[in-house]
Amino acid sequence: MKKFFMLPVLAALAIGSVFAQEFTVSGELKTGFYWERKQQGDNEVEETGYVHNNDDAGANQGRFRLNMQLDKENVGMKVRFEQTLWTTSTPGWAYSFAYGYFLDNQLKISGGKLGDSPWAAGGPERWDELDTKIGIRTELMPQFIPGLNIGFVLNDWDQGLNISTTNKTIDELLKETVLGASYENDYFGVRVAFRGDSILDNDANRQDDGSKLLYRVEERALQKVLEGFQIWANGYYDGIQSEKGLVYYNWLYFQYAPEVFTTQIRVGLDAAEANRQVLHIRPSFYYNLFDKLVTAGLAFSYRQDFGSKYSEGSPYQQLWIEPQIKLNLANTYVALVYRYSNEYTSLDQITETHWVNLRLVFTF
Repeated sequence: MKKFFMLPVLAALAIGSVFAQEFTVSGELKTGFYWERKQQGDNEVEETGYVHNNDDAGANQGRFRLNMQLDKENVGMKVRFEQTLWTTSTPGWAYSFAYGYFLDNQLKISGGKLGDSPWAAGGPERWDELDTKIGIRTELMPQFIPGLNIGFVLNDWDQGLNISTTNKTIDELLKETVLGASYENDYFGVRVAFRGDSILDNDANRQDDGSKLLYRVEERALQKVLEGFQIWANGYYDGIQSEKGLVYYNWLYFQYAPEVFTTQIRVGLDAAEANRQVLHIRPSFYYNLFDKLVTAGLAFSYRQDFGSKYSEGSPYQQLWIEPQIKLNLANTYVALVYRYSNEYTSLDQITETHWVNLRLVFTF
């Protein structure tokens, strides 16, 4: 099994050796050391430590990511290998697909395990993509409207569907089609994607039942007046027209990043559970020292729930403060991050947590 999964990597490297000028490789390794001390109410203190990087690196020891791209004339391929659990011998493929440009680069067709969507939410709080299954993506980029990208994806059902005994039909599969559009110019950018939902793709144990919608909106005109200033928003809706109810996440970002510092405010509103909404407010400030060799600062988070609260009458749902110092060395950085948080997890009961994460990140 391990040899089988390595065949695409070896094949890509072999092809890349022939067309070296058109073959690019990039990647990232995130790891670190994590220590945590937690006390829930009057319970005994729990303390633990292990190898881990908790900055978007999975729930295990860390994350290794390898990106490969090969372009030859009007066709190419993209592969992303990703590993977050070192104890397993089976690697994971975030995506592995081929693509081609046609009609004077106005038409792009991709096929395989899709990723790198042109209609993605784009982060930082939401990185959602709706076209990440095995399928065929068609994009139209007309020259008479520069910056426009519209298209659709014919793909498989969502992960989690048990279709072994289901009478699968083509019309039900087509209901899972993704529709996407994006438009960018010097003053703003917008992306939106919608994924339908087949009645066959309906598992009572799943949380993502129903159609899905995501968006990203950016303004770019203010940067021409105040360099380094940005405003953007993104969001994700799940369970549209579902009997389980609508789940949504919306974030609005304000950022000012001149040469010497970066300050940001993130405001979020989500409804991940029935009859419960959560408001997030996250300001941060980081200062660059010694020509960006060292970055130091802190972030703060306030979270309040409404409706069916975890703890009725609580003044907040969670508070945390997170100082950080980071040493930037070319394509590597080492960061020491501490967080203190307290959170109402039940009626009049607070969970208090201290953690420290020493992060090591290589990029290439």
